[in-house]
Amino acid sequence: MSDDMGRTAAAMLSEQIGFVHGTLEQMLNDVSPEVANAPSAGLARSIGSYYAHILLSEDLAVQAVLQGKAPLFVSTFAGKTGFDEPVPADPSQWMAYASSAGSDVSSSREYAQAVYAATDAYMASLTDEKLAEELDLSSFGFGTQKRSWVLSTFVLTNCAWHTGEIACLKGNHGLKGYPF
Repeated sequence: MSDDMGRTAAAMLSEQIGFVHGTLEQMLNDVSPEVANAPSAGLARSIGSYYAHILLSEDLAVQAVLQGKAPLFVSTFAGKTGFDEPVPADPSQWMAYASSAGSDVSSSREYAQAVYAATDAYMASLTDEKLAEELDLSSFGFGTQKRSWVLSTFVLTNCAWHTGEIACLKGNHGLKGYPF
């Protein structure tokens, strides 16, 4: 399937993922380590915790779930993600993690670029037929889903949602949220 411009579904999804990556990274340009790790009011996480969640989730989804490879955070970037530790697998532990996670913004951004490059390489290898393949995600509680669902949910939408939360938190610190 292609759109009016001849782009495949895989190419369009890749463009959308690239856009949210670019928006997120532009938003972080003026975020200091102090702001990144500042506690938020109520139940919100810190900017650094949301960033960690976005990157680690994408790394896990693209490398482990979709390709059966070790995520970068346990292979080439083990100990070099810029985050204190990976996000716990148990969602009931996320709030505790979020309130204690710290990040070295520059190291985290190096890891981010590696995650994005790995995602881009994977996306470049996909055909529309491959996107339509079904995967057994019952061990994660999601039953059977298409490969495109994993990418649109755990990469594209997850990044977009949390980028919005980061924009709001930046505003709470007197910074401009979105870069546009």
